[in-house]
Amino acid sequence: MEVVPATEDDAAAVAALWTAAYTDDPRGGRRAPYSAEDFRSTAEAGEVLVAREDGALAGVVAFFPAGARDGMIASGSEGELSRLAVAERFRRRGIGRSLVQSCLRLAGERAASALVLWSRPHQVEAHRLYLSLGFRRDPDRDGSDLDGIRLVFTRRL
Repeated sequence: MEVVPATEDDAAAVAALWTAAYTDDPRGGRRAPYSAEDFRSTAEAGEVLVAREDGALAGVVAFFPAGARDGMIASGSEGELSRLAVAERFRRRGIGRSLVQSCLRLAGERAASALVLWSRPHQVEAHRLYLSLGFRRDPDRDGSDLDGIRLVFTRRL
């Protein structure tokens, strides 16, 4: 398995993986499917990383440096992790962990004070991963949007 920066050639596959992870979940979440344009706008504001295993797209995550997502979760000198998704057939192989660790490295390289993210309450598998990597719940920063409650996690660097 390798984690590399995504390219324009990955746009459709990344959008499909984000859609499968976040809009096709019967427990709730985003209502609208992702598109190649969502990939492009994310890549313009931050960095999209993909994990490949045996040539297949196994997972994806977006990293935003400090100041890239005004009005979202990160503030000041914090970086933000977003849209972590691992294809169902590749789960439980450490791919999500590798993607999060890649974001932690990027945040450290850019001298971020912390890496923050938000997650839905039903995404308990992801919560366990974040907690195991040193993130802590930050309930004072929780919020909501049209798709539901957002739980915030912070990892100080």
